[in-house]
Amino acid sequence: KLEVSMDILINCLWILIGLVGLGYSADKFVYGASNISLNVGIPSIIVGVIVVGIGTSAPEILVSANAALDGKSELALGNAIGSNIANIAFIIGVTALIIPIVVAKQLIKKEFAMMIGVTLLGAFLISDGMLSRFDALMMFGALIFIMYFMVSSARAEKDKPTEVSDKPEISLKKSILITVLGMGFLVAFSKLLVFGAVNVATAFGVSELVIGLTIIAIGTSLPELAASLAAARKGCPDLAIGNVLGSNIFNILAVIGIASFISPFEVSQDVLSRDLPLLILLSFAFILVAFSPKGDGKINRFEGFSFLTIFIAYMVVLIGESLGWFNFTEFLFS
Repeated sequence: KLEVSMDILINCLWILIGLVGLGYSADKFVYGASNISLNVGIPSIIVGVIVVGIGTSAPEILVSANAALDGKSELALGNAIGSNIANIAFIIGVTALIIPIVVAKQLIKKEFAMMIGVTLLGAFLISDGMLSRFDALMMFGALIFIMYFMVSSARAEKDKPTEVSDKPEISLKKSILITVLGMGFLVAFSKLLVFGAVNVATAFGVSELVIGLTIIAIGTSLPELAASLAAARKGCPDLAIGNVLGSNIFNILAVIGIASFISPFEVSQDVLSRDLPLLILLSFAFILVAFSPKGDGKINRFEGFSFLTIFIAYMVVLIGESLGWFNFTEFLFS
């Protein structure tokens, strides 16, 4: 018992170091990314989607690729879908609850449209209950198209005035260096945090399914949370929103695509009837909140609280079903 307690204490220390490290590296990451936007002269929403969004998806890619190589592709799928649910309900919820997010509606319509399109494409490919290598190739093709479109948009916007009038505080080279280092530390500290959390959960007898859909999904989304909070606090709301949009796009097209390409697999009924519908509903709710005609141009604390409440309820359902307390899916469709 003493040995087990010491293991738990050590893993709690890893969790604490991971949390502190995430906060510090997120500040540096957003600082570098925002200065890239100012140096190059393109809207920060583009940097948010391409640099921050993709960069903070690196943990999901690492976890999902390793899971697929170990023959646990559905864990990779759960990680990707769970992370996208967490990105909207948890990250936007927490960020808006702490700091209401200003939405520059005229700048982000295309990015929201792409996120919805990608989410619906992923749902269509998953809906037959099987993810094949052909599905993976379709996802890769869509990703290449979106990246080409985003880079072309960035080039077109380069000569236009940006929505931020500030001058860069550091050079472009330093901005890129700090962004890359910040991204690397975000990934490293998130892995340390997930490592500690999984070990603690395993010590208490929590199942692999719950670990995958809760701790790993939330843990691999922590870089997005840290980056969004830092961006909102530093007055860069477009980076915060672009981060979530880019991450959700990349999670579906790259994370699920890589997992299904490495090891094609069948999709469980729970994903089809519970997780995927929730992701679609949250994606549309995100748009409705961001573009509400009666709104004040912000995602306010009430909307943030609502998203966070939905996320907590989802976590309760996952844990309750795993522990056999109830069967929400069977209750819903009986």
